Amino acid sequence: MFNATIVQKFPYIQSKSAVMLLACLIVMMAQMATTIYLPSLPEVMSELGMTRSATELSISLFVIGAAIPALFWGEAVNRYGRRLPLNISLFLFITTSVLLSLCHSETQLLLLRMLQGVAAGGTVIVARILVRDNWQHEELTKRLSLLSIAFIVALGGGQFLGGVIHHYSDWRLGFVILSILGLLAVLLARYAPLDKSIDSHRGSMWMSYYNILKTPAFLWPCLVGGLGFAITVTLQAVSPFVFKEQFNLDAQHLGSFGLFIGASYFFWCIASK
Repeated sequence: MFNATIVQKFPYIQSKSAVMLLACLIVMMAQMATTIYLPSLPEVMSELGMTRSATELSISLFVIGAAIPALFWGEAVNRYGRRLPLNISLFLFITTSVLLSLCHSETQLLLLRMLQGVAAGGTVIVARILVRDNWQHEELTKRLSLLSIAFIVALGGGQFLGGVIHHYSDWRLGFVILSILGLLAVLLARYAPLDKSIDSHRGSMWMSYYNILKTPAFLWPCLVGGLGFAITVTLQAVSPFVFKEQFNLDAQHLGSFGLFIGASYFFWCIASK
């Protein structure tokens, strides 16, 4: 009865617009999982009694967790449809975010950050597949551009919000916000048309990994791109400490700096079209 009432009042939730909104929300949520937490790294190090390298590792582990099981999530989508893998990854993201808001040890933080990365990577992969399912050709390019804008908003806006949170509250509030965004995604996914035919006759996931490793035309660009991204992540992880120790600037300044980074990305995207 409740579901029928919702659909009658808001018929657009069964349209492609709901899918696009869901995909953008997921991309923003996943990116903010790093940027909203970034300005508070020195505080996290002090409060949990961690070393600087271990604190920076919490950023890297998130990215590693998101990257390694990428083919696994893609295979899961092909075998079980879009909705089940998305719900599982969102549930894992919400759970780890809640636990991160309660963690009080280095071990908990590092383990949960990696699991949160696994979940975030899964949600983003499903989101991009959903966009590909619903649009093709030039329209697909436009929709992927919207995902890029969502990424940019989270890149700059998330870091700014993280600075504000650090100034007025506790760093754990950022993970509470992430869990709320995850819940919103679950609610939106419940009413969005996500079903797609299941391909249960595809090859082994492990064979897909093997085929990538033996295909230089694909492997080498991935390695080069991965190296470049690793450098970016490293710079992100050290930036809060550089701002504080070298320039005597607090987390709010780092958060404001994120707005300039986001604006730079945005105008670069506009200029490249």
